[in-house]
Amino acid sequence: MRTVFNAIKAALELPANQALFTDEGLTAPASAIIFSKEYQEEEVDHIPPRPYLSIEFGRVEWQTEEGAKEGDLPVTVHVVQDTISFREKQEALLQLPEIVVEILDRLSVSGDVLVHKDSDPDHDYAHYFVSKENFEIRVTRGQVEIPALIPDD
Repeated sequence: MRTVFNAIKAALELPANQALFTDEGLTAPASAIIFSKEYQEEEVDHIPPRPYLSIEFGRVEWQTEEGAKEGDLPVTVHVVQDTISFREKQEALLQLPEIVVEILDRLSVSGDVLVHKDSDPDHDYAHYFVSKENFEIRVTRGQVEIPALIPDD
């Protein structure tokens, strides 16, 4: 999961991808953090400046194939924006999640790709406007040791 998170963060920090936001008159997300329900709780003091991305990882249904564990990792990208800014520039700010999807869809991470699955409806909270973009990536856990057969004497 750390590898996926770091790849998402690095992709957003690329100057060419930052330009996708500024070319539309938008502020690029200032940071990417691990999701911790930060915008849903009233008394949280560690919320970064908006806009930002909050990355949530789901559970993997592991399958064992040829000695390796593989599964699909659900990744939800919460695109968090200021409600005040949203009201002032509604049409432009609705483009922010679309640009995030454009940057991250088919992002290569250790030979696998992040694939956009769908979008959740936009959510209004007291101070934030949140769009959730759902992705999935195939992940592999190292080789599982298979004991050698000992021949019968």
